[in-house]
Amino acid sequence: MNISDLINILIVTGTEVLIGKPAPDVYLKVAENLSVSPQNCLVFEDIIKGIMAGHNAGMKVVAVDDDYSKATTEEKKKMADYYIYDYLELLND
Repeated sequence: MNISDLINILIVTGTEVLIGKPAPDVYLKVAENLSVSPQNCLVFEDIIKGIMAGHNAGMKVVAVDDDYSKATTEEKKKMADYYIYDYLELLND
């Protein structure tokens, strides 16, 4: 089994919802489009407002390390349910 067999991916941008992050609208739209309840979704985010939006949608959030938001790394770690430095970490567990 490949990891891609386990994951549904759908891209929705802020232009498709009325209110942007930290409002949950963009993530709730994704859940709706996938016909999945928000509680069964996992959000990957690299910014504070995105982490907040995921939680506001009732979803678990994985904060992702990136150079752009290095200054907020500790805050991201505290806010998120999980933290990764690289997506390849997902393959290790």
